[in-house]
Amino acid sequence: MVLNIDEDHTLDILQTLVDQSLLRLRGSVGDEPSFHMLTVVQQFGLEKLGETDDLIQAHLDQAEWAASFSESLFHEQLAANQHNVFWQIRHVHDSLRQALLWSMENDQWILAARISGNLWQYWDISGHLQQGRSWLRQIIEQDVEWPVELVPRLFYGFAILAGSEADAHENKQVGMALLDRYGHLEDLRIQATAMNAIALCRDSQVAFEAAIEAMHLWEKAGETIWHGLAAGLAGRWARELGDLHASELYSRRSWEALSRAGHHWGASLARQGIARVLHLQGDVDRAEEEYRAGLRELASLGDRILVLRYFEFLLEIAFQRANWERTAQLAGAASRQRTLMGYELRYQKEAEASLRLHESTLQAMGPERYQNAFNFGASLSLNESIELALGHEDDDQARPDRQNDLVTPLTRRETEVLGLIVAGKTDQEIADELFVSYRTVTTHVTHILNKLDADSRTEAAIIALRNGLVV
Repeated sequence: MVLNIDEDHTLDILQTLVDQSLLRLRGSVGDEPSFHMLTVVQQFGLEKLGETDDLIQAHLDQAEWAASFSESLFHEQLAANQHNVFWQIRHVHDSLRQALLWSMENDQWILAARISGNLWQYWDISGHLQQGRSWLRQIIEQDVEWPVELVPRLFYGFAILAGSEADAHENKQVGMALLDRYGHLEDLRIQATAMNAIALCRDSQVAFEAAIEAMHLWEKAGETIWHGLAAGLAGRWARELGDLHASELYSRRSWEALSRAGHHWGASLARQGIARVLHLQGDVDRAEEEYRAGLRELASLGDRILVLRYFEFLLEIAFQRANWERTAQLAGAASRQRTLMGYELRYQKEAEASLRLHESTLQAMGPERYQNAFNFGASLSLNESIELALGHEDDDQARPDRQNDLVTPLTRRETEVLGLIVAGKTDQEIADELFVSYRTVTTHVTHILNKLDADSRTEAAIIALRNGLVV
């Protein structure tokens, strides 16, 4: 509950409640401390508040806070610190839900729309699909003149949640209903949102054509982020239709637009689209490099959720190459991180593919060897898991095309470290970039100096440049 009380008085009240163990500090949300009140104390306070004329105003204040809080985090949910933002929302989600339900029960539909229209991304990722979809449906069915800026978020959010529940028919209906209801406004954003909703249906051809139309409309409206997301959808459906050239073209367009806009979540999906095309074309090496580049970018930004997707793709490549040890280790690492974040494979197709992969790897390795490798991956921290995923399968093999003259060729990891030395990076900077420990880097540097017969890092860099050991 949020009340309009002056700051000094609020702090005095909080301190008194904490001193009497009626309120507990449980962390922080952003830069603000977060407190937990015992349910019995909360119910008592509400009863006492109900005896005054302030209860309705208190609910309104809480709903306004919830709306403002949700709005402030809308774009950040798709940005570099997605995981941290989702943690903030999860921390206060009960309060947000209470404010939303009170707003809906008391016909405060604009407030309800401001809250729900900015939370659907969290609901999609965290698995609140049915609840979120039900709330959004109830809201958009109201006979209310929504502010134009809310319309795209409400309807597109509903379509996203419907798509996550594999209800393709409803997605198409949402797009058509949006055009019927708001088409007369001739607002490019509303028209584009309608096309976006239709582009989330499961009819590949219809969805592809809608995505192309949405992409052009968003571009005309000057909305770079939404334009990039629509281009990503076009790339996805082109891939489904078997047009890999078009898929790569639109995926790259999406990646360029979203990277420019700092929309890291969307850019990551676009990079995955590029890598998937390369993978389908049989260029596994380039696909792996794209996956690794995307993973490195996301890891450096602290985005844990999409890091998992890259684990899955690199795991698939390890499986395809019959590198059973690496496959089992990555499977263990991915499993542990999913558990820690409460993130599950939501789609039956994904779950079935994962099960087949694990069963085949188990059969190839045998139970004991598989379990040991899986447990090793599951024992790793997030950064250690990322280091494992970023590692090459043939780190211990030579690069004969450039190192024929070396008595002991550099491993691929050593070549990577050497490249960063040439770029002027310190050992600590190299450790940060490669997600390894400082000690690991110093060991690599020692091996590099010995193999190149160099007395210093500078000499090693000169030898590397003269002999084409780095690109």
